[in-house]
Amino acid sequence: MEPDLSVEFGGIKLPNPTILASGILGVSSEVMVRASRAGAGGVVTKSFNRKGREGYRNPSFIEVPGGYLNALGIPNPGMDEMREEVAAVSKAGVP
Repeated sequence: MEPDLSVEFGGIKLPNPTILASGILGVSSEVMVRASRAGAGGVVTKSFNRKGREGYRNPSFIEVPGGYLNALGIPNPGMDEMREEVAAVSKAGVP
């Protein structure tokens, strides 16, 4: 018998508490659905805005004394394209 790992988060029932975090994998509905089928309990899209944004020019990742610095500038395709991606993820039954 498999243990029940389901949780409720914000009124949404998830099959388990692991969630694909916001980031580069959260732009494509295909990737978000694949993450869910691979075991993620839910997915979060990458941050996006109304019009979309190219982000900063390279270098976006540099070494500095004591570590590294990255600044991508929140590149994203915009609200219209993300609306389509979110609809496809929802249609696939992914929370």
